[in-house]
Amino acid sequence: MTESGGTVDVVHVDDDQHVRELTATYLEREDERITVHTAATAEEGRTLLDRIDPDCVISDYEMSETDGIEFLRTVRESHPDLPFILFTGKGNESVASEAIAAGVTDYLQKGSGGDQYAVLANRLMNAVEASRSRAALAERNRDLRRYKRMINAMQEAAWIYDAEGQFEVVNESLAAWYDTTREALEGTEGNLLALIREESEAERPFRELLDGERERLHGRIESNFPGHGHAVIDYRLYPLTDGEERKAVGVARDVTEAQHREERLRRYKTILETIDDAAFVVDETRRVSYANPAAMENVSLSPGEVLGEPIEALVDRYAATTEETERFVQTLNSAFAEPSPDEPTEVTLTLSVQGTEVTFEYRFAPIVEGGTASAVVVTGRDVTERKERERRLNEQNERLEEFASVVSHDLRNPLHVAATHLELAREESDSDHIGDALDAIERSQALVDDLLTLAREGDQLDELESVDLQEIADECWCAVETDAERLETGELPSVRADPGRLRQLFENLFRNAVEHGGSGVAVTVGRLPDGFYVEDDGVGVPEDKTEQIFEPGFSTDPDGTGFGLRIVQEIANAHGWSVTVTDGTDGGARFEIRGVEPLVRQ
Repeated sequence: MTESGGTVDVVHVDDDQHVRELTATYLEREDERITVHTAATAEEGRTLLDRIDPDCVISDYEMSETDGIEFLRTVRESHPDLPFILFTGKGNESVASEAIAAGVTDYLQKGSGGDQYAVLANRLMNAVEASRSRAALAERNRDLRRYKRMINAMQEAAWIYDAEGQFEVVNESLAAWYDTTREALEGTEGNLLALIREESEAERPFRELLDGERERLHGRIESNFPGHGHAVIDYRLYPLTDGEERKAVGVARDVTEAQHREERLRRYKTILETIDDAAFVVDETRRVSYANPAAMENVSLSPGEVLGEPIEALVDRYAATTEETERFVQTLNSAFAEPSPDEPTEVTLTLSVQGTEVTFEYRFAPIVEGGTASAVVVTGRDVTERKERERRLNEQNERLEEFASVVSHDLRNPLHVAATHLELAREESDSDHIGDALDAIERSQALVDDLLTLAREGDQLDELESVDLQEIADECWCAVETDAERLETGELPSVRADPGRLRQLFENLFRNAVEHGGSGVAVTVGRLPDGFYVEDDGVGVPEDKTEQIFEPGFSTDPDGTGFGLRIVQEIANAHGWSVTVTDGTDGGARFEIRGVEPLVRQ
């Protein structure tokens, strides 16, 4: 089928050869745009339809194999909109009515003389032009629907302003952005134009756009938008001529989150540019794509000597041994192969920089996109001094452990021997001095035990497990040698703790209550919203001494070692808890252990 204004291809079906030739001659003479393709039968006509895709079909009514109505019905099955003219010498109202019902475009009876072909040519061209106009209109409507669907499917907001700055047409994205419907938004005036006017140096920027003085208005605005709230948007406005009316097309994109990301990136970059730790990014090709100033300063290289270089070659240049390089590369490859951004891997290397050996601790954090690592961020910190401090501390701890062993063996044994001899002496003498000496030896043994506990255990814990506070409090009360009146416990939770250290905490608090409260003291263990307390009804702690009682060696009891409560504090701190002292309900001392997270009972 040819386009509007071009040639017109016509299939003419008639079983009379003379009529076919005469009709073709006259039609092509009447209008040079017409080209007639003839067929003697309906079957030949259908073949021509498939081959040339004509603009119109002319058919006789009465033919040898079939009539024109049946041929028309056949054509309509495959070409429902193709112009079809029934041009016949035998016709009547019945034939015309049947043809119209079958979908004929026009009906014309054959006559005599050449004038009938002029009429036929005119009817033919009118039918073709009308068909082409309908097809063009249908195509425009299809395009319009496609454009409408496309605009409404856009993620960007799009609209048309009328000359007064009101929304004439809006797409679905803009309506959704304002949390309303297109129908409710159209005909209203948003506040974008007012905001543009406030920020513009021109007095009437929108009017200048409509008058053709500007090609466009564009920019970024941050403000509060009625119906939406605070947002940052990028906008573009272009002039639109709709007949005599001047309008504007607007497109906007919400970049609030993007701007926040940009601000965060700027902050992160500032941090990276100023921190003392080295930081660099290794891409999938294992080359350095970014390095902060600290990374280059550590190895005295310029950006040109680092960026784009293979990371293995750079590490190998400074690693103290080949094994150090291999460990770094292996750890890096593992970060790419099994990315876990929430659990960065670490490796410690010894480097040789300008003839000096330094120790660096590197952390590898993959950047994961679509489940795979696109790059790995490597941060490095010079831990040379820390490692040296750790080495000296380990040496000190070893010496302390030796000292503790000496104290344990060389002090306890003589004390035990002295106590034994005093017991033997008591059998031979009733001197009061013997009892005083035994008390002094017992205090010395207790002091040695407390010192060893602080030296060997301090704030160290063994494996944590679920511990029932009520059960362990009862056990510790039974283990303390006391004539105290009673222990009261409320409903206590289970907690995660080192059972051995927790027993030390309870036993020391119980002994402290008995030593200061006497045999008639009552001790209570109760629950706090974030922990538990141990309280007695004894003499309490003098107000001016509450800050000192946890200091090593401090005791209000002349016979006390001064280390029991210090051990309690060490145990609490080791668990991440805190311990404080306050007045008890009945005037005694109340020790509160807080920061304890109870376990949910199953």
